Amino acid sequence: MYHGIYAPWDHYPKHLRFGEMQNPLIVLIDFFSWDWLENHRKHLKVWRQFIISHERYKCDPYDACDLLHVYEMHLKLLEALYVLLLEYRDTRYALSEKDRPSREQLNDEKERWLYFPANLTEAELLNPYAVLEKIFDSMSLPEYRDHLQDWLHAALSAHEIDEAIEAREIYYGIRKSKEDVFGSLADSLAGNDQDLF
Repeated sequence: MYHGIYAPWDHYPKHLRFGEMQNPLIVLIDFFSWDWLENHRKHLKVWRQFIISHERYKCDPYDACDLLHVYEMHLKLLEALYVLLLEYRDTRYALSEKDRPSREQLNDEKERWLYFPANLTEAELLNPYAVLEKIFDSMSLPEYRDHLQDWLHAALSAHEIDEAIEAREIYYGIRKSKEDVFGSLADSLAGNDQDLF
């Protein structure tokens, strides 16, 4: 893992196409169209397990090709979330008080949705960008990319990763971001009369 100073261009998304940079919601729709949130959790949990153990990522159906796909999807998700956060900070996606969901709306969605984020506080549900602020305040985009690359190498080797605490922190950060994004994306698309799946 690189522990030096990152150059300014290291903070730019490297895996998003031009259209995805212009509209990062495309990446989020692709990510959650790929699989259900519960299965995303399972992929991440299995990946983490291979990182912190001596086992190699080879058991069926989790072969190296699946792992590479999971890795690439998470990289693109993190980069798209980072772009959304930057646009939010630049007020493009800033939520005014009238645009924020109400408690009544959250309760209604909790009853209607097949999945409703259970690991987010009410404040995080009311302002999903607060979760993104926390995630990228604790670790920068290049650090997340480096950690995910280390995870990929560790899962494909027979040696566990040395940084178990950082692995846990990354795992929970990514997991929480997925729940936040899934809830807010489904909510925003429902407001635009679009189907998520």
